[in-house]
Amino acid sequence: MTKRTGPSEDIYFNRSAAPGPDAGDTTPSDGAKAGDQYWNYVDSIVDKFDDGDPRNGEGAGRYGHLEDNATYDSDTPEGTGPRFRGILFHKKKDSKTREEPSGTGNNPPRRNAQRPPQNSGQRPPQYTNNNGQRPPQNGQRPPQNGQRPPQYNGQRPPQNGQRPPQYNGQRPPQNGQRPPRYNGQRPPQNGQRPPQNGQRPPQYNGQRPNGQGNVRNAAVNGAQRPPQNGQRPPQNGPYQPQGKPKKTFKEKFLANFPQSGDSVGEIIRKLVVIISALVLVGCAIYFIYTGIQAQQNKSATNNLSSMVEENEGKDWDEIRAKYPGVNFPAGMQTKFAGLYAKNQDLVGWIKIPGLGIDYPVMKTTDDTYYLKHNFNKQYTPYGCPFLSAANNVKELDQNSVIYGHSMRRDNQMFTPLKAYREIDGFKENPVIEFDTLYHDYYFKVYAVFLSNGEEKDDNGYLFHYNWTNFQNQEDFTNFVQEINSRKLYKTGVDITTTDKLLTLSTCNYDFDSARLVIIGRMVRDGESQKVSTRKAEIHKNPRFPQAWYDAKHEKNPYANAKKWVPTES
Repeated sequence: MTKRTGPSEDIYFNRSAAPGPDAGDTTPSDGAKAGDQYWNYVDSIVDKFDDGDPRNGEGAGRYGHLEDNATYDSDTPEGTGPRFRGILFHKKKDSKTREEPSGTGNNPPRRNAQRPPQNSGQRPPQYTNNNGQRPPQNGQRPPQNGQRPPQYNGQRPPQNGQRPPQYNGQRPPQNGQRPPRYNGQRPPQNGQRPPQNGQRPPQYNGQRPNGQGNVRNAAVNGAQRPPQNGQRPPQNGPYQPQGKPKKTFKEKFLANFPQSGDSVGEIIRKLVVIISALVLVGCAIYFIYTGIQAQQNKSATNNLSSMVEENEGKDWDEIRAKYPGVNFPAGMQTKFAGLYAKNQDLVGWIKIPGLGIDYPVMKTTDDTYYLKHNFNKQYTPYGCPFLSAANNVKELDQNSVIYGHSMRRDNQMFTPLKAYREIDGFKENPVIEFDTLYHDYYFKVYAVFLSNGEEKDDNGYLFHYNWTNFQNQEDFTNFVQEINSRKLYKTGVDITTTDKLLTLSTCNYDFDSARLVIIGRMVRDGESQKVSTRKAEIHKNPRFPQAWYDAKHEKNPYANAKKWVPTES
C-alpha cells in the first residue's frame, strides 16, 4: 500500500487484485503493460483532484485535493498486475466521512453500482429501492440512511406493488381531479396530516372549527358545524352555510298573508289557505266544545239519578228536616224529594232501561224553555225532557206528551228512540216506565210512526198526535184510527176508549220538520207488564207526510185521504 498526500484530503488507493492475465498466463510484459495503463488512469484522476473541476471554474474541484505526501502502493503480486479497488476520501464541506462503493474493473464508481437507464424511458435505477417512486422535487433532499421518502408524510411507502396509501384503495385522481379522499373538501393545510381510515380532515376531528369544544355544543358559543355533504370547510373565519338565510317565525307567518306585489292568483291562493285554516280551527274548537258539553251533561244526569235512589223509602219527617223551607206537594213520592227541593219544575222520571234513557221530566207553562235548559236551569243544547204544558201530572190525561231532543252528536236524551223504527227495537224494549211525583206508571208500546211538525210538509195538514184530551169516544176512536194508518208495524197491543196513552215525541231527520212518535198504552189494573211480541208484524203501506214521499221521489197514496181534526172544547 502506497500513500500519496494531497493538499487537503487523504485518498487511499488499493492496487491489490488489479486486473491482469489469468493464472496460467506466463507473459509478465503484458501484465506490466496493463499495470502501466491502469496507473496512467489513476494519475489522471489525481490530477483532477489537484487541479479542480473545470465545470465550476474553481482552482479546487468539488472532489477536493490530494495531500502532498500521498503515496501509492506498488507492491503488486507478480503475475497479477495492479487492480483498482476503491477510493476513500473526505470532502472539505462535509465533516462526515462518506464511503462510496467502488466500481469493478476499469469502470469509475457509481451510486449503488447500478447501470444508468439506456434510452428506455426508465427512471434512474438509483431509486429502485423506493419502488419506482419519482425522485425528490423542488429541492427536496433524497432519503438518507434508510429514511422513508418524504412524499409519504410519515406513512409507510407502498410494498409489493401496492398503490400509494393516500388513496386507500381508490383510483388516483385523473385529469386534474382532486384526490378522492377528501370528497370535494379542501385538503389539510399548514402541514396537517391527512385523514386516516375514513376519518374527517384532522382540523375538525369532532371539534368545532375554532377548536373550543365538541361540535354538539357548537350552537352555544355561536360556532358553526363542520361542513357536511361535500361543502367546503370554512376559511379565515367561522363557517357560513350555503343557500338562503333562515327566516324567522314571524317572517314565515306574515308570508302567508297577501303582500304588496303579489299577483292576483297568489292573493287568491293565500286567501283560500287562510279561510281553510280558519274553518279547520273552528271545527276543532266546535268538536272540543261539544265533547266537553256531552261529558258534562252525562255526568250531571248520573248525579240526579243517584239522588232519586238516595231518598227512596225515607220518612217525610226526616225529609222535611233535611230540606227545610221546601213546600212539598201532598202525596208526592219521597224518592223525588231531593230533586224537587232543587227544582220545583220536576214532575217525574222517564226510563227505558234497554235504550239507556233515564232522565228527569220537567214541566213549565212554556214548552220551549227546557228545549235549551237542563235540570239545573243552565243553558245547554241537550235540554231536558219535559211534559207538555197542556198536561196534568197529578191525574194523567188521556194522552200525556213528553218531548225530548234527538242529538246528532251522540246518543243522549231521546236519541235512542230511533231504535223503535225497526220492529226489533220494539221487541227488545216493549215497555216504557214513567214515574210521576205521585205514582209509577208503565206503558206498553202501541205504535211508532213519522209525522210532521209543520203544515207545509203534508199538503197543509198537521196531524195533532199531541192532543191531550178528547171530547168524546168517537173523537178518540178517530184519533186511534189515524195512528193505525201511520204506524210502521203492528205490536199486538190493543187500545180501548178508556185507556190512557203516553206519547214520546222527538225530532227526526228524514225531512226538515220530521218527528218520530212513539205511542204507549198504560198497563191496566191487574194486567201483566209483559208484552208478547209474537204478534208483531210490519205494516206494508204506512202513511207518511207528503215531504217524506217527496224526499223519496215516490207518489203519495194518501194524498186525498181523510184528514182527522180534533174537536175543540
